Order: sequence, then C-alpha cells, then structure tokens
Amino acid sequence: MAFFPCDVHGTMFRGAASHFYPAIVRGQDSDREHMRVCQVDAASLLSWADAHASRVTEGTQFELDGPSTRCLVCDLQSAETDAFFLTAYPKGEEERQYYGRVCPEHIDDLKRLLSWPARRARPAAQAR
Repeated sequence: MAFFPCDVHGTMFRGAASHFYPAIVRGQDSDREHMRVCQVDAASLLSWADAHASRVTEGTQFELDGPSTRCLVCDLQSAETDAFFLTAYPKGEEERQYYGRVCPEHIDDLKRLLSWPARRARPAAQAR
C-alpha cells in the first residue's frame, strides 16, 4: 500500500508510485507540482504526453514558432502561449521529459486534463 493517495484518482493504491512533475512557465513566473501516481494512471498520463507533447532529449532546441506553438488543449497555433514541461519518472523506467505550449485561457483545462492536484499547503519548513 502506498503512503500517499494517487493524485489522479485520490485513493490509496497498492505498489510503488510513479512521479510526475508538471510545470507551466510564463517568463519568470511558474506553476509547478509534484504528483504521486499509481501505475494505471501513470500509463494514462504517459500515453497522453506521448500523443500530444514533444519528447525532450539531451540537446533539444526549443522552437519559438512553428508547430511547437500549438496549444496542447485546442491544437491551434497562437503567438500567446505559455510553456508546459513535464518530467516523468515511471516506476522501473528511465526518466521522460516532455514539452509543449498552452494558451493562457486553456491552462485550467490542461490542469483538469492532467488531474493536476489543487494547490496543497506546504509544511512550514518548505514555505518561503
């Protein structure tokens, strides 16, 4: 049994967790999260990322225009998008990194799609 509930479906689960670190970045501002996920939900998240986001490898150059400016939610190209990054540590596999863009008006939709947890209160030692 895991010590934490799955951040996607919200209940305890048996076995090891996979860890996901999504981030949305606009200039100097960022919204980041750590998600502990059961293996079933990890497979779904990785399947979505493989289908919609760009896989990042060592030395990847990020394009400021072109296909990479398409929103991950609406699939329209826009000059006004925020960067989306996802680092995944699937249990028993190598780290995977993904990149994409999201329209500001679709950030909440992307968070819902990924089951991004509501902002959790941090312990006092971590709060800054």
